[in-house]
Amino acid sequence: MSKQINEAKDYFHGGYYEKLLLVEDKNLENNEETRVKTLNTIFDQIKKLIEEKGSGITTSQIRNIFGRVKNAKELSDLVLLRPKLAYISARQGNNRNARMITDFIGDLIKRVNKPVHKKSLQTVMEAMVAYHKLYHQKKS
Repeated sequence: MSKQINEAKDYFHGGYYEKLLLVEDKNLENNEETRVKTLNTIFDQIKKLIEEKGSGITTSQIRNIFGRVKNAKELSDLVLLRPKLAYISARQGNNRNARMITDFIGDLIKRVNKPVHKKSLQTVMEAMVAYHKLYHQKKS
C-alpha cells in the first residue's frame, strides 16, 4: 500500500475508511440514529481530506473521474479507471496531493466487489466533487 493511501486513510480515523464503500448500505449501522452519525462523520472526513489535499487535482479531472464512476455499467468498468487515475497523477507532476487523491480513489475502486460498493463509491465521489468545488474553484 502506498504512503499516499496511508496518509489518506489517516483522515478516516476510527474505522471509517472501511465504511466508505458502505454509505449506501441501509444496514451500515444498527439503527437510523447511529447511521446518521456515521454518515455525518464520513462526510466531514471527506470534506477535510478534500479541503486540505484537493488542490493537487483540477476540477475537470475530479469531475471526469466522477462521471466515469457514475456511468460505469459493470464493476469491471471501474477497474478500467485505474490507469486513467495514474495518468491524472502523472499529469500533475510530482504533486503529492494529486497522488494522494488518485491513489485514494484507486484503492476504493480496488475494494469494490458488489453493487452496494459501486453505489457508495458514486456517493463518495459526488461528495468529493462537491467539496472540491467549494474549496478549490478557480477565482476569476
